[in-house]
Amino acid sequence: MDVKEKLLITAFIALVAVAVYLAFIAPQPPPPPDSGPAEGLLAKAVEVGKGQNEYFFSFRETSDGYSAEYDLLAKNGQKMMEVRNPLATKQLYFLSNDIVLCAQFMNVQGCSSVINNTDAAFQNYLLSLQSRFFDNTSMDTEKEDMDYFIQHGYLTISPEIADKSVNGHACSEISYAMDFTNMTSGELYRFGISPDSPQRFDWKLCIDNSTGLVYSKHFSYSYQGKEHQWEFILLGADWNPAQQIAPPENLTEGLAYEILVEEMEWQAELRSCYDETGDTRDKCFSDLALELKMRSICELAGAKRDQCIVRLVPMLLDDSLCTLINNATFKDDCYVELAGGNKESSYCSMIADATKREFCMNISVPTNQTGIPNPAAVNCENKGYAYEIRSNEAGEYGVCSYGGRECEEWALYRGECCLLAEDCSGGVCTNGICIVPETGNATGGNSTDPGQFMQYIDPFGEDNETGNTTNSSGG
Repeated sequence: MDVKEKLLITAFIALVAVAVYLAFIAPQPPPPPDSGPAEGLLAKAVEVGKGQNEYFFSFRETSDGYSAEYDLLAKNGQKMMEVRNPLATKQLYFLSNDIVLCAQFMNVQGCSSVINNTDAAFQNYLLSLQSRFFDNTSMDTEKEDMDYFIQHGYLTISPEIADKSVNGHACSEISYAMDFTNMTSGELYRFGISPDSPQRFDWKLCIDNSTGLVYSKHFSYSYQGKEHQWEFILLGADWNPAQQIAPPENLTEGLAYEILVEEMEWQAELRSCYDETGDTRDKCFSDLALELKMRSICELAGAKRDQCIVRLVPMLLDDSLCTLINNATFKDDCYVELAGGNKESSYCSMIADATKREFCMNISVPTNQTGIPNPAAVNCENKGYAYEIRSNEAGEYGVCSYGGRECEEWALYRGECCLLAEDCSGGVCTNGICIVPETGNATGGNSTDPGQFMQYIDPFGEDNETGNTTNSSGG
């Protein structure tokens, strides 16, 4: 054997040794994380409620800040649903021989049969609500779709599972992405996905390991350059409910549907407020609450919540409103309004500020006696501005303020000072002064009797809840 052959044999033996080392001795890279457990949790969640004929299921959905709560009850072959949103409450009874709608908005309520209502928009609304009940066929379809998405890479599940707690319930949080960007036109058609709709959704679900109950769902997506958020929170679930379905007996033809349609118009106003941000958003909710005389909308007014409630007091004269106010200054203002509106001085004892307490005693005197409300102060607070009594060498005076700007109360009342453009009839507010256009005069003077308030508005309305099915883990 010559030297060359010996070298070749030596090299071969060395390569074999290296291969053996790499295969059996050298540390191996860890295997890719297994997403199987997370997929198993998702599959379990999809089938929650399958085969259940009687149940109570309650949850809250929030879409870009707008929330609605749903109570679903299935019992003895009948179904009933209650929907609560910031404006109204509705019940729907799906009976063996009828569909009954009950609607309550403002001071109007009624129940009507809607089984013969053929309006296309209303039929779509009914279908969206019915889809929230558990349905075996829909669950099977969803499971098939989910498996298809996973197999074709349209649904990617993270292997990470986090221990969480939702409303006191321990659960395992999984996350996954649904991305339809690379779907063929045939696949888009098959699954009812529009090419112009959002294509990617990032999901998080917190699932009970033993039961599969989803305690929370959340997904986000981007559409036309804007980020959107959707959330589901489970409020309660019972597979053996004691509640019974008791359909209403006194039905009024067409009334509930009319209430529903009217409420829909106000829902458009409400939802427009969610599109605003910051102080503009708070003011939008506060103004809508005043227009509808609905305290519940004040809860959406953020930093203007307490001020919003005070603005309602002169119209509602409900002393329970004052107990809801957190800010001490606005709480005092609330009792001032109650005392003045009811001509009842006992409310004045609830006021902490001595100056406001004295003013309260003055305006609570019946109108046929001495003492009248301060119209400049009433004007200030009716506009939704903060009101404060100050003092100097000349005595006490009131100040109206908004957004860091101030006006003496009587200067605002006479139009000599302004805080917003609405203080200048036909003009604009620049540096606290009403600028008058050449075509007319602009003043901020209050030509309305300060003791008068807006006439009662009696609209009804409807909310446009979108259908995110109850049994759908993917929305």
